Amino acid sequence: MDRSAARRVTSHFQRALRKACQEHGPGELARRAGLGAQEVADALDPEAQPDLPLQAALAQAAGFSYEDFLLWGRRLADQGQAPARSGPGPAGPGAAGLLLHVAQAFRLAEGEEDLCGRVTWSLVRDLGFGRALLLLKEGSLLRPCSLHWPGGDAPGLLAALQAHPPGLHAGAMVYESFALGRALPLTVGQDDFFGPQAGRLWGLGRELALAPLFSEREFLGALAAERPEGQPGPWGEEDLSLLEAVATLAGALLGSLRLYGELERKNQEMEIHLRELTVVSELTRILNRAKEPAEMARQMLLLLAHTLEADLGFLFWFNFKAGELRLVGSHGLGPELQGAWEILPGIGHRLLDSLAGQDGPAPGGDELRGLLPGLKGPALLRVIATRQRAVGLWGLGRWDLERPFASGEERVLATADEQMTVALNSMRLRLVAATDYLTGLFTRAHFMEALEQEIRLARFLGHPLGLLLIDADNFKAINDNHGHQAGDQVLSALGRALKACTRGGDLCARIGGEEFAVILPRCDLEAAAAAAEKIRAQVAGQVTNYRGQPLSVTVSLGVALMDPVQPLHRDELVRRADQALYRAKRGGRDRVETCSPGQDDAAWGSLA
Repeated sequence: MDRSAARRVTSHFQRALRKACQEHGPGELARRAGLGAQEVADALDPEAQPDLPLQAALAQAAGFSYEDFLLWGRRLADQGQAPARSGPGPAGPGAAGLLLHVAQAFRLAEGEEDLCGRVTWSLVRDLGFGRALLLLKEGSLLRPCSLHWPGGDAPGLLAALQAHPPGLHAGAMVYESFALGRALPLTVGQDDFFGPQAGRLWGLGRELALAPLFSEREFLGALAAERPEGQPGPWGEEDLSLLEAVATLAGALLGSLRLYGELERKNQEMEIHLRELTVVSELTRILNRAKEPAEMARQMLLLLAHTLEADLGFLFWFNFKAGELRLVGSHGLGPELQGAWEILPGIGHRLLDSLAGQDGPAPGGDELRGLLPGLKGPALLRVIATRQRAVGLWGLGRWDLERPFASGEERVLATADEQMTVALNSMRLRLVAATDYLTGLFTRAHFMEALEQEIRLARFLGHPLGLLLIDADNFKAINDNHGHQAGDQVLSALGRALKACTRGGDLCARIGGEEFAVILPRCDLEAAAAAAEKIRAQVAGQVTNYRGQPLSVTVSLGVALMDPVQPLHRDELVRRADQALYRAKRGGRDRVETCSPGQDDAAWGSLA
């Protein structure tokens, strides 16, 4: 089609749009098309340069269907107002059909690759070209994006172009033609645009034309096409102009897609940043208002789990000396995981330290996941570090294997590191103050406070509460014969035995030099006595090696029970367990004695 014919088609199109504006009103048409008043005026101005995407949007808003517009184009061609395209391609709409094809591709395309495929398909199927190839600029190379070659070796040619993509070299004729925005005919094999393999597959000596793709003066790629099979002669101005028109419109649409994608990406970035700011603000509010570190951690995990739609959250303190992770905060774990994760032993500090300085999340699928038994679904794990040393581990998880965490969610989680570090450090200070350094058990002060709380809870729930008091037999002889360092090793081993023999919810404490205590929630007298016997047997069978010398010790245990029907005060419960312990000592040591709630122990002596 010559340029005057194209202008006539555009003029007819503008008149049809102006008529639609009169029927619907320009404001209504602009609203439907999502355009401004000035954009509508520009699209209808007969003296202005036609803006094809604007006109396509107005046509769609006016109710012009694709089929109606093709029929209108054919009618114009039949009347001699818009000459039909020559050659074996379909006669009829010419530039009008082209406009609608590519505009339709833009409206329906789901991305760059889809758009490129629609453009090459339209060139061959609707406009009669022999084959069509669209290449996109990548650095100084042109990578193939779409090839439509009916009956040809399209996969082989694409592979050859991927292996040796065409390059852009300053001074070459193709480069200069692209700089001018013009389509250029060339003969395969006589130009260095294609590599040898791609040239052989395309066909040496075959003629094609290349047209550049631009968007806002930015070079995006090139469109290559062959004339229809059986159409002799060189490339004419009509076919070159048509290829240029396709390349111009494809470049504009491709630029629009990229601009839209960039805007969408920036919008997502802003949404993520807003979520980050909101999370930081809410976490800071929790830090300022929560009175207890444990409650602080629970609220923070609840907030993050709700924000990221996670099912569970957890916070561990890393006990460097004991080599264990201790659960200090949780959300949604359930009784099974809560018990299994109460204390996780055998944790090497080198693994956590190696991840302490990383910006990204700890690898959720390798060693760290292995530390958390029962964690099956997707998880985000973060190592908490102070001065490049690991002090804790926290994270979120989901039960659904089909719902992995996205990168934006990882970023939101990373923003909470500072607040979680503050919460963990607060809990660490309390734990350090409440923990005996030698054995890793709780101190006497923490034991007395915890026992008071457990008694109140047992009264409220109506559950029994067991208490064990434990004393190492003849421990002074170990210190006198082997020294205090040997005694310390024996006490440390005794502390490990207590933790190994008790449940996750039990509380073990060192309340004196060689005296220990265990609080047993929801435990009747029979179960408490069984727990005491388990501890006695474990300690009696264990040997501590000190400088090549085997050291062993036995323990005596006193068991007391608080029945919710006859509740006791804290001091009374301790006194009963103390009396039972004294009885075990008096009865020969290395034994367990019990004191039932109704037993008369007035005649017993006192260990004190």
